[in-house]
Amino acid sequence: MRWRVLIGPVVLLVFWWAITAAGLVRPIFLPPPGQVFSSLAALFTDGPLWTDMSATLYRTGVAFVAAAIVGLIIGVPLGISGKLYESLEVVFDFFRSMPSPALVPLAMLLFGLGNLSRISVAAFTCSLVNAIQVAYAVRQIPRHRVVAGKLAGAKGLFLLTRILVPSVLPGVVAGWRITLSLALIIIVVTEMFIGTRSGLGMRIYDFHLMFRSADMYAAILVVGIMGYVLNKAIEIAERRFVHWAGK
Repeated sequence: MRWRVLIGPVVLLVFWWAITAAGLVRPIFLPPPGQVFSSLAALFTDGPLWTDMSATLYRTGVAFVAAAIVGLIIGVPLGISGKLYESLEVVFDFFRSMPSPALVPLAMLLFGLGNLSRISVAAFTCSLVNAIQVAYAVRQIPRHRVVAGKLAGAKGLFLLTRILVPSVLPGVVAGWRITLSLALIIIVVTEMFIGTRSGLGMRIYDFHLMFRSADMYAAILVVGIMGYVLNKAIEIAERRFVHWAGK
């Protein structure tokens, strides 16, 4: 039943309300749910959240698209050539294991305080993840499927579009689902540390500095909802356009 997806949020809200109603946590640290939702409504009605959401969504989208393109350009050769993959594996693992916030000072030094510095950190990190995922998907193409296609007369563009691409696409899209959420996380973090006039990360940090706890939790709630919606959107697109995945 579809209504079961509401069980988790309802239980979380009840638990949240019970903690605050019992006075186990001071409101400055954890405001009641009603106060947070009131702040959320006020921020959308009279506040800057629409502008912040648009800025964060724009930066996330640009970083995600750039990472997807770069991931394909790098990942396909890595998947085709085992020697190339082995030669670059240490480099990829080194940068992929590096925490994204550690790259923020470097991005500021290279690109200044504009959008490019925030987007570059997210795009760089996500492109590494995408490249590894694409390379893995290419290396996992079922050889018997390719051989069977060639025996049946498939070659050239038909072999590419009907056998190779459909075999790789599920793994590529799975990587995109991971990096879309990762891009949002990194963008929000960079908005906290790289000066900007708009963005959910900047707004959360400002509310924190001003001890506006209810507003801070409201902005955090918006980030969580945005991440959930983006993830569901790509999941629906995956079911629609990559319907053969897992079958």
